[in-house]
Amino acid sequence: MEANRYPRWFAKIPAKYKPTEQPEVNPYIGWFFKLILVLSIMSFVFSLWEWFTIGILKDQEKIGDYMFGSAGMLGEGGENYASAEIYATLNLRSAIVSLPIILLFLLAVKRPTLIYRLLAVASILIVGTLCRVFDF
Repeated sequence: MEANRYPRWFAKIPAKYKPTEQPEVNPYIGWFFKLILVLSIMSFVFSLWEWFTIGILKDQEKIGDYMFGSAGMLGEGGENYASAEIYATLNLRSAIVSLPIILLFLLAVKRPTLIYRLLAVASILIVGTLCRVFDF
């Protein structure tokens, strides 16, 4: 038996007064949130993989490819490429920071209401600002 989502007295209301499902005005907004969700998940997986291979496994071939501490790498990437440990820690932080963004965009995709969408966009702005202020 399927549970009715409305109370019994709701059946007595004429059909013209019952709520109807409104189609989304702009379907591209939904695609935008799905795209950001996929990109956030990809960023999370990449950062976690970089941390795992360089920080945990200490893959010498990959560490050799990055040439940590060289003048070219320090000139292009700054202090993030001073050593393998700093780079691995940075990637672990990036993975952890992307988790709230993923969760809020997942909520915005599952429940496409204005409040969840605003929270998702605000999460990117807040995380971006905090990363910039704390030189992350």
